[in-house]
Amino acid sequence: MAANPLTLPFGDLLRRRRLDAGLSQEELAERAGISARGISALERGVNRTPQRETVLLLAKALALTGEERAVFETAARRRDPVSSAAEGKESRLPMPLTALLGREEEMRTLTALLRRPEVRLVTLTGPGGVGKTRLALAAAAELLAGFPDGVIWIPLADLRDPQLVLAVLAQRLGLRAAGGRSLAENLAAHLHTKRLLLLIDNCEHLIAAAPHLATLLEACPLLTMLVTSRAALRLRGEHEMPVEPLAVPDPQRLPRPEILARIPAVALFLERLEEQRTSFELNPTNAAVVAAVCVRLEGLPLALELAAAQGRLFSPRALLARLDRRLAALSGGPRDLPARQHTMGATIGWSYELLIAGEQALF
Repeated sequence: MAANPLTLPFGDLLRRRRLDAGLSQEELAERAGISARGISALERGVNRTPQRETVLLLAKALALTGEERAVFETAARRRDPVSSAAEGKESRLPMPLTALLGREEEMRTLTALLRRPEVRLVTLTGPGGVGKTRLALAAAAELLAGFPDGVIWIPLADLRDPQLVLAVLAQRLGLRAAGGRSLAENLAAHLHTKRLLLLIDNCEHLIAAAPHLATLLEACPLLTMLVTSRAALRLRGEHEMPVEPLAVPDPQRLPRPEILARIPAVALFLERLEEQRTSFELNPTNAAVVAAVCVRLEGLPLALELAAAQGRLFSPRALLARLDRRLAALSGGPRDLPARQHTMGATIGWSYELLIAGEQALF
């Protein structure tokens, strides 16, 4: 007997509708403007919480209407019994549509650090585009079961005033002013008994707010913070974890293509390139060129993604030639990235604006 669409998990229903339409994952991805990897993650149940915008794009690409569309959208919102370990927890984490590549060691280190009860503040540091946010989100999602009161993401990239950091925290937590107490006192009272992880993202331009975060940690003994910043907060008890670029191959000693493809920088570049050029295949003829691109970009994830975004227009060899002018070539990133990451020039500009006048003159 065929399974009832009303009870199917979203991933199974997505697969059924895709096959009914006679589409491969790659063809559906192209129609919907979503990565094939993201569709695969949904169908396999790796991603069980698709964003509403993603569901709407898929429904449109599958030409679903009427009752079929309603069932499809309902399945995406249905609580999945397989994820019952996280039931009752508050989680406000964005779900990336692409897999985290080449960060297995960093993930082990970071999650082990955050599982230690005495570690309550970890700051991921590193240059713009190195992947701090992506690593932090993956670690926070994996750690959800260890925080009974949940995991909450606090994005701060668009905030300019350090004095408003606590107000943003309160807003994300759904707190309102009460009883004539200060905002800091309200936050402390609300979080005092909660075993909660706050992922505070993009804090480098708001370092002046660091003492407020320290005060909150002191008042809330069960609270843990994971911070991303281009510079450490320099607080007592802070564990700084630098995030390095992805490993690149040695151009003088290139391994066979199947081994080269597993080197982290190459793996990321190939995956993003395949999203643009579905017929691309690493082989002995193009392996040296692909390796040279990854080495030239120093394994920086954002640079690799921006370079691969040109793959629809340029072969790896042509792309390598264009990298003589790297800032001009590294543009046109995905529209769902922040504006500061649409080009490498914008990312460097963001960093430049964080410098004081004397540092800008030196730069």
